[in-house]
Amino acid sequence: MLETDVGYRLSPLQRHEWQGRGTGTGYSAAVFALDAPLTPDALAARLQRLAAELEILRVELVQVDGLREPVQYVRETARCHVVAGRLATEAEADVDTLVDAWLDCSASRQANLAVALLDAATGPLHLLLRAPTWIADDAALALLAQALAASEPFVADTQYIDIAEWMHDVLESPVAEAGRAFWSSLNADAAHAARLPFARHAASSSVTPARRNYRVESGVTGPVEPELQALLAWHGVLSRWCGVGALDLTLFDHGRRFDELATVIGPVARAIPLRCDTCGLTAADSAARMADALAQARRHQEYFDPALPLPVHGYQWRTSGGNGGARWRGDSGLAIMPGQLVLRAGIDAGAWMLEFVFDARCFSAADIDVLAEQMRSALLQAPLAGYTPLCGPAVTPARPVSADALFDACVAGFPHAPAVRSGQTVLDYAALDHQVGRIADALLDLGVRHGDRIALVLPRDAACIAAMLAALRCGVAYAPLDPDAPTQRLADILAEASPRVLVHAGATDRWASLDGMATLDVTRLPARAEAAVRPSRIAVDPLQIAYVIYTSGSTGRPKGVEVSHQAVCHYVQAIEQRLGLEASASLSALSTWTADLGYTALYGALLTGRCFDIVPSDTVLDPARLSLHLAQYPVDCLKIVPSHLAALLEVPGGEAVLPRQCLVLGGEAAAPALLARLRERRPDLRVVNHYGPTETTIGVATHEAHGAPHHAGLPIGRALGRLRLHVLDAQLQPCPVGVIGELYIAGAGVAQGYLSRPDLTAERFLPEPVSGEDAPGTRMYRSGDRARYWPNGALQLLGRADDQVKIRGHRVEPGEVAAVLGRLPGVGAAVVVAQEAGADAWLAAYLVPTGAVRPGDAALLAQLHTCLPAHMVPSALVWMQQLPVTANGKVDRRALPPASRQRGSGRAVVAPRTSREHDIAAIWTALLGVDEVSVEDNFFDCGGHSLLLVQLKARLDAAFGREMPIVTLFQATTIAAQARFYDASSAPATGQGASTAEHDMARRAEKARAALQRQREVRTDG
Repeated sequence: MLETDVGYRLSPLQRHEWQGRGTGTGYSAAVFALDAPLTPDALAARLQRLAAELEILRVELVQVDGLREPVQYVRETARCHVVAGRLATEAEADVDTLVDAWLDCSASRQANLAVALLDAATGPLHLLLRAPTWIADDAALALLAQALAASEPFVADTQYIDIAEWMHDVLESPVAEAGRAFWSSLNADAAHAARLPFARHAASSSVTPARRNYRVESGVTGPVEPELQALLAWHGVLSRWCGVGALDLTLFDHGRRFDELATVIGPVARAIPLRCDTCGLTAADSAARMADALAQARRHQEYFDPALPLPVHGYQWRTSGGNGGARWRGDSGLAIMPGQLVLRAGIDAGAWMLEFVFDARCFSAADIDVLAEQMRSALLQAPLAGYTPLCGPAVTPARPVSADALFDACVAGFPHAPAVRSGQTVLDYAALDHQVGRIADALLDLGVRHGDRIALVLPRDAACIAAMLAALRCGVAYAPLDPDAPTQRLADILAEASPRVLVHAGATDRWASLDGMATLDVTRLPARAEAAVRPSRIAVDPLQIAYVIYTSGSTGRPKGVEVSHQAVCHYVQAIEQRLGLEASASLSALSTWTADLGYTALYGALLTGRCFDIVPSDTVLDPARLSLHLAQYPVDCLKIVPSHLAALLEVPGGEAVLPRQCLVLGGEAAAPALLARLRERRPDLRVVNHYGPTETTIGVATHEAHGAPHHAGLPIGRALGRLRLHVLDAQLQPCPVGVIGELYIAGAGVAQGYLSRPDLTAERFLPEPVSGEDAPGTRMYRSGDRARYWPNGALQLLGRADDQVKIRGHRVEPGEVAAVLGRLPGVGAAVVVAQEAGADAWLAAYLVPTGAVRPGDAALLAQLHTCLPAHMVPSALVWMQQLPVTANGKVDRRALPPASRQRGSGRAVVAPRTSREHDIAAIWTALLGVDEVSVEDNFFDCGGHSLLLVQLKARLDAAFGREMPIVTLFQATTIAAQARFYDASSAPATGQGASTAEHDMARRAEKARAALQRQREVRTDG
């Protein structure tokens, strides 16, 4: 045994344990049933050998000048206590009394590990263990019991002091920022601070711990793992009592998720927050969401600061596997906070074992009995029965309001909160309101009145947002148009929309020729004095039209969808509840504002008091500039089209575009490969699949894209707010579960119809045959999407019932493109067909010339670009003598020849180029268990984790005779970077891996002294 005069830092967990209890007197204790005989002498001998092997059993805590908490010194003498004989009792009932007396004796309390044998009147021999919680947690205590019960000597692969330093290295490394960012999203909000209504308030900060145990004889069945089943039941009981869907728990986890930690003797268990909102979900979806939340919390547990506040309701799963049927006593590693209530659940002989650990000052035994009975009922329910939501009432209809009223409430409530950010320029709500007022004044001066329409032909900037809000304030509908759209297409839309005013930004000459239409240049607004009185409020009816969005039309004419204030407000309130973002969250979207896809973020921010981040138009499609922008100005929630995101992620450093908290995918189906990439690169990121046609106001359903990929396609999820999703057959009758039908959408978000198109409105907006919660005579929108319900309640889309297709998130009617082509000179007939599907969809045009000489492709495409937006221009032109037709004279699309376009390819593997890279690659492949790696691969992207990185460091240092600092290794995570480090190193070698115990101890001592010196400096400076 080696003894040194070097003090080692407490691990972060030991430090928190010491600081939290004040004296470090918490303890873990358990009684283990032994399968084989064991004498007191044999037990003493085994304990002596174990203490020689394990430094943690020879550690002494010493207070050092300049440090607030003690440091660890490894002594030669074991700090253990063993009872010389057996504790014996004739009566089984006296066992608990005898154990309690032994636990309370001074010798047991002062030892790093105290052991004893208990010989009860009946049953097997028992082994008693007691250790301070800074020495051993539950798992460590069980490992010690196994070591003492076994005849073979115990061999420690790793000493706890080394693990303690690794914990500090992890927290001090650059990659810890991402882990801390994950935990920063769990603030002390309502979900964190929710309390049971019958919990009594305790004036002091002291704790009176108490326990009550219960046994539930059955209910351990079903496809859900017992740990998850009990957690779901506990979360549901607490959620109903607290009246919230999103409820945070404190998860008491064993902390041994890596194989390298499985046999470590020392405190590794952690208490971490666990957040999950299962309100309104089916049982199957609740289980999937909770499992994902559990995995995410455990994946980031090493980066959680133990000093941060934790929720008062807790959960711990206790396993008996490998613990010899342990009966746990004392604190067992669980420090109860003031007012805390923790459920410790487990299984024994096929029955649920429930132990409630609680602060008796706040809860009575009768309170716990009520909770135990409700847990019993929840556990005995048939798991995953039907589609019934686990908790939460349906969203009740709110009093209809107008969108401008929601914005005004934000201005009045928090005028100085950030509203719009564009790079370094930030407008708070008061400043944005001032701009809105100036534009509203100018519009009223131009004669706009209630019910009019205006056209907005503006770039993506704050002035455009102010103009939108000004239109809402004036009670007029705005039609957003792309200033870069072909002039002819703009002219066609303006002719149909008949706006009273066209709002632009400095393009006066372009609109000078318009007859009967006033124009307003937002760059030349008349000054508005700060003290100017707002124009009289125009009473806006919630049913009044808020905006008109133009989408592709199958007849060759784009159609304008009229959306009401009430529909906008319903969506905003529903999506706010569904996403549950923090009040200070920032949102952004990369899509054009002429479509409503980006309104999830735009109105989701500005009508709820949050901040909307404007990404400049010239940045959106430039991966490098976009990554730089979002790295410099990160957002919490981003709405984006999946194909756009996939393209951005292909660029090195593309992950910088991902938001901090929530990614909303919409506009088209998300490819499984994209979801897999997101899970791999940002497992902490919440990904939400968002679905909804423009005719039903921005969105109608969301689905949390977590866990394993969906083999049958990503579901669109559950309806938002007061919307209803019907899958109907050709006779408008509901389809049974699993049967494909067409999706119809009814409820509060359905649009008014198409502007000046009553025939088309009547075709797509039909009376709802199924009675709903709204007034009789409600309408539903025929989406044209084929869909079916799965038995678990998930709604899956299966393509279109018509020819409509999504191209880069934009709705495109191939018939509109064909109609435009048919009007061009030299084209006698045209049919346009979508190629491929999902994010890879593109258009191919099949053309028949009017004469022997066909127009040139370049000229034809140039003409198309003058009248169609880029996403509607075909990617291939196929000329034919005639179009194939069926027997009834219709175009036979199946007989059309294949069309092709050039496709890109992925990045190739970069093979090792030098002998150093070859050597490092061999270490990587052996450590990671893979056949091939690229020298530019990131170690963590290849399946590595922080503990494997420590092993990698050891192997690299041994191979090259030079120590790479752990911080450097966290930064140099590719083979190429690591090779450069060792190539550049000119320091003398430390040997080729044959280090002695003395050398290892000296290196540890040097590192420990440096760490303690840094700690002293922090104390002195602070």
